[in-house]
Amino acid sequence: MAKQPGSVFVSLYFMVLGILLVVSAGMLAIGVRELASSSDPSQSMFYVLIGTSGLAITLYSIWQIQSKTKGLKIQVAKVVTVLECGSCHKKVTRNFKEGDYVYGTGEKCGSCGSDAPMTITDVFAEKPPQKKTTL
Repeated sequence: MAKQPGSVFVSLYFMVLGILLVVSAGMLAIGVRELASSSDPSQSMFYVLIGTSGLAITLYSIWQIQSKTKGLKIQVAKVVTVLECGSCHKKVTRNFKEGDYVYGTGEKCGSCGSDAPMTITDVFAEKPPQKKTTL
């Protein structure tokens, strides 16, 4: 299965966010621990500030991604099968069923009542209707 062109960058982006999340949580934990036990709070506050900033950046990035993907609407194409009767040459279009293939056999013809099954002559995907944009 082929990957989409941007999927490597998306994976890398999420990996960097994960690393930032872990490092920020660690810095925050070190800062809080040192703040409780140390007499010099300046270094401890630096760790707390860096940890909190990293967590805030990570959460903001995740929130941005979630809000942008919420508006995406993926339209799936409808796959259909065309069957043709060998006797009366009537064509029937129906939804694709698993196992359909071109020159395979389908149901019996409902028009002429022939005992021979109809032949699958085409399998294709219909494009989803495009939304019209107005200026």
